[in-house]
Amino acid sequence: MPLGGWRIWGWPMFGLFLILLGPFALFGTPLHFLAMTWAVLLVLALWTFLISAWIGAMAGTATTGLSWLEGRLRLWVARFAPDPEALWLQWARQAHRPATARWC
Repeated sequence: MPLGGWRIWGWPMFGLFLILLGPFALFGTPLHFLAMTWAVLLVLALWTFLISAWIGAMAGTATTGLSWLEGRLRLWVARFAPDPEALWLQWARQAHRPATARWC
């Protein structure tokens, strides 16, 4: 049975959403400086990712920045999956990577 849909992606993505954007709920409170600091850190992280992706594209790396980001996102989702081994096996098969599927 294929794994996927909101059963797998919903809760991890909701958790990631809360981690990334939750501190913005502090605007309008006495802790607004934490929300502003978090916003600056997110902008700096995005800037760093974009610059590193650009440098990687100019250098002709085999793995693009978006592929790396997708891998990190899949690691996050698999961490909360009920059966992470089956999930990685399905992802490897969907990507037509038989060597990775055998490794999983």
